[in-house]
Amino acid sequence: MIFGISDYLCKMTKYLTLYPGDVIWMGTDEVPQNIKDGDIVEIEITGIGTLITLLLKNKIIIFYVRQNQ
Repeated sequence: MIFGISDYLCKMTKYLTLYPGDVIWMGTDEVPQNIKDGDIVEIEITGIGTLITLLLKNKIIIFYVRQNQ
């Protein structure tokens, strides 16, 4: 990353409001693929858990799987 996360958050919040549960994509090491109807997106944070999201054309279904501690 060129700038730290706090720098990005400071600049972003000048123009938009972030709410609890918002996810910020900070980049990828590879060329990203387009998200398609029916895709499942999983975001895992060690020590917190996994957020699993099913993306449908007119609906988003979110599942949260908490890790064992």
